[in-house]
Amino acid sequence: MRILSGVFNSIQKWLFPALEDEIGELTEKQKEFIRAVEALELGKYLGAFQWKGAGRKRSNRLSLLKAFVAKSVFGHQTTKALIENLSGNPATRRLCGWEGAGEIPSEPTFSRAFEEFA
Repeated sequence: MRILSGVFNSIQKWLFPALEDEIGELTEKQKEFIRAVEALELGKYLGAFQWKGAGRKRSNRLSLLKAFVAKSVFGHQTTKALIENLSGNPATRRLCGWEGAGEIPSEPTFSRAFEEFA
């Protein structure tokens, strides 16, 4: 528990200010999202899901995983609602890993990724 407390203190002290310098003031929900993503250490689970060089290059799996966390944290009932939020909210979109709205994958891509992760 002590380690987790230290992680959250580091997030508060270092990560939030750095992100706010980059993308502007964060909402409480965005901070909750960042805490969740950091605590989950999503990168540890990506090995099996990365593109292996065969076929069409896939959408960034880390960004998709972050978006699924955002869907839960922000309470979006549907993937369509998530995509609409990401399209209209540059800060949350960038926190997931997409700079522009045109980079957000389609609903079928989210669906395939979800099936793959499950």
